[in-house]
Order: sequence, then C-alpha cells, then structure tokens
Amino acid sequence: MRLKLILITYIFIFAFSDGFAQPELKIIGRITSEDGLLDKGIKYTYKDSKGFMWFAYQAGFQRWDGYEAKNFPEYLTDTSLNSSYRYCGPIIEDQLGNLYVGTLKNGLLKLDRKTDKYIRYTHDPKNPNSIGGNGIFDIMMDENGIIWIGMFVKGLSKFDPETETFRNFLVSDSKSYPLNCNNIMGLLKDSHGNFWVGTSKGLFQFDEEEETFTMIRTKPVIPEYYNTFNRIVEDVFGNIWFATGWGVFKYIHDSGEWFHLETDDPNKPESNSDSYIYDIAEFSKGNKHQLWIGTQGGLKVYDFKTGILTHFTPGNGYPEITNAGSAAYLYIDENDIMWTSLGGLTLVDLKDNPFQIYRLKSYPDSLNDTPATCFYEDKNGHIWIGTFRNGLYQFDENLNFIKNYKACTWNPGETDDLFYNSVTYIYEDNDSRLWVGTGPTRLSVFDRKKGVFHPVDVDVRDNEPSQIIMDPY
Repeated sequence: MRLKLILITYIFIFAFSDGFAQPELKIIGRITSEDGLLDKGIKYTYKDSKGFMWFAYQAGFQRWDGYEAKNFPEYLTDTSLNSSYRYCGPIIEDQLGNLYVGTLKNGLLKLDRKTDKYIRYTHDPKNPNSIGGNGIFDIMMDENGIIWIGMFVKGLSKFDPETETFRNFLVSDSKSYPLNCNNIMGLLKDSHGNFWVGTSKGLFQFDEEEETFTMIRTKPVIPEYYNTFNRIVEDVFGNIWFATGWGVFKYIHDSGEWFHLETDDPNKPESNSDSYIYDIAEFSKGNKHQLWIGTQGGLKVYDFKTGILTHFTPGNGYPEITNAGSAAYLYIDENDIMWTSLGGLTLVDLKDNPFQIYRLKSYPDSLNDTPATCFYEDKNGHIWIGTFRNGLYQFDENLNFIKNYKACTWNPGETDDLFYNSVTYIYEDNDSRLWVGTGPTRLSVFDRKKGVFHPVDVDVRDNEPSQIIMDPY
C-alpha cells in the first residue's frame, strides 16, 4: 500500500483543495478577562526564564503562572507618573533575570524579581546619560547584554545594565531623513552582524562604530503611506523578514534580493486591514516550517515549502475567531505553543502531526461532515473511503472525488442510515472484487459497474469454516 494511503489512514477528512494540505489551526485554549486578565487588548506577550508568562496592556502589565494573573498595582496607582496613561508594551529579561517593561509615556520599568517592585527610568533633560524619551516601541538585548530601546519620536537608546546609563541616537541627525524616522518600531541584530532598525518612515541599518544610520530600500519600494516596519525576524536560513504596513518582505542575505508577500485576502472585498502586519514569528520543527503572521485583519500563516499563504477566517471553517479582531502580537514558546493576542489570548498548538490533514471543500455529493471509518487503495490506485453513515466514497489516484455510493442499494427502501449505510471494512481480492463490511452485521460485494452492493450470507455450522452463499455477481 503506497505512501499516500498511509498519510491519510485513520484521519477524519476535513477538507481538500487543489492537492495541497491546508495548515490547521489547533486552538487548545483561551485566556480572557474572566480568568483575571486586565482586559482583552493584549499589547505584548513574553515568557521569562522561570516559565512565567507576562502580558502588557494599555492599562499596565501582569504575570501569569498558568492558573491566575498577578497584578502590579504600584505601577497602576503611582501618582508620580508623567501620565495617567499606563500603556505598557515590549518586555525583555536581562542576563541577571531582571525584567524590563517599556511604556508609551512613562519610560522604562525595571522589575526587581525578589521584591516585585520596580525602578523607573525616565528622560531627564538635564542628564545626558538618561534615556532619550519616555515612549518605547521595542526592546532588544544583544549578545553582550546591552539593551537597545526603540523610542517614540526620540530615536534609539543604548542602555548598559551594569552602569545604568543610556546613550541616545537620532536617525534624523545622521542625514536629512524625515522626523518620523525617529519613531523606531522594530529592532534586530542578525547573525551576520547587521543592525536593522525599522521605523514608521522606512528601514535603516545602524553602524555602531560610526554611529550612523543608512536607509535601506526594499524591492518593490514600499509606498510612503505604508512604509512602516513593525517587526523584524531572522529565519533559520539567515534571511530577514519584515512586518510592514504593506504585507511581509524578505531580504535574502546571500543574493541581496527581496521577496514581497502580499497578505490581502482575495476572498474579502475590502481587505486593506490584512496588509498591515503587526507581528511575525517563525516556526520550524519536524515537517513544519511556517511564518505566522499577525495582521490588523486577523491571523495568517505562510508555508515555506509550498509558498501558500492561508487566511484563518470564519469562511475557512473557523467560526470561533469570527469576532476575534486583529492579531497584534505572537509568541511561540519552547513547548511549540503559540500565544496570540486574538480575542484576548488564544493558544495554538503548533506541534507537528505525523499525518497529513486535509479540509474537504463542499463539492456536490463529496465527503463533507460525515466521519470516515476505513480506507483502502485498490490495484488501480483509487482510494475508497468508508463512512460512519453515508456509505462508500471513491477518489482517483490524485484524490479527486469520483462518486459516493449508498451502502443500502440492496435494500433501497431502508431509511436507517446509521444501520444500513455504515461501511466498516474494505478489501479487494485477487479477482478485483471489492468486499465491503456494511452495517453492523452485513458483508457485501460491491458491483463497480452498476454501483450497487450485493449482500453475502455467511453461515457457520458446527464450528466448520464459513460457507459463503452469495447472490449472483
């Protein structure tokens, strides 16, 4: 029996389209405000070295231990803050286990894990060693333990945790770039030593020695209105992926070429929101190599091997995410669970399945909602699938649907589908006859020319071998 049969044995057939397996969204749980979250608008997720999950919101931040959320009310009620706006965003842990939280208006928070108290670093115009601004979009730690901070309007800040001092750089100071270039949204120092800086007005590389910024042009060039770079990720091949306001871009390091992945959903009349990418996360394990994409219009996944982009929408069979909104942040932990801010927090299991899973479109008379019970590949390469209550299905060698046969053709007046239309076993003998177990007790031989089932009477007498008396075939 050939490999393609093995790949589908004992799987329910959910969908099948154009010969390609569609990725599956295996949602395994949700965490909502009913579980103690501050609200459903998660702005950032992070897992620390102790296994705790941290969530950032417009109203503050929380720690999640798998059962309940722990708040930090001193931040929520601190009257010395520059603003009552408690918006928190990126979170990172340093080499000593200290946790840093970036805020939108109140600088950088450093959390003392022993006391659960925080220290706040804010901009002081009189101190050149203070952080350059109080609004933070992204945080990155390099191989030397130095923390780099992308700020709102105020450019890039370099923080040394040992000396607790900052050094600040403005993109627009190095050349005559637009002021909005100092809105730094994404940071990455790649394995080749390139320091990528994504801003709300274009992409740059930062030279640490020269302390200068160089603008990088994509191909195709992103229209000015969409020229925002929110997240930057390096894949296992050393190529760089960018989440932008105009879909996803990939920079191929070895050739210097660009690849543009447009993320609009062709099945949606107005899908501009699908173009704006908040976050991206690579998953590579076993047979899976995927780029998960969080957009303003929901969740998507790009398959590296097939080049197929899948849109997870209610129309694709996922009604549970109908009102989930945008997928602003993604985080994949060491257990291959993806945490995504989709309708609160949605947990998706990315573990590889040794079998291929198909979703079948609703072709007329084809396998749709009925469970499959048995499979067989005949000598011609055709696939035969028995179902729980809808008879026998035939597919050609390319898994194209041919026909559905009702198992109760030998008793056409019977209406009990569960009893008479169930197919439990399929076997082809040396004379190319197809033997089929039908119903709880019936054995039939299937007439392929006429498409009908001939019942077989089995009589066991005095422990002698079964005597089979079959209607003329």
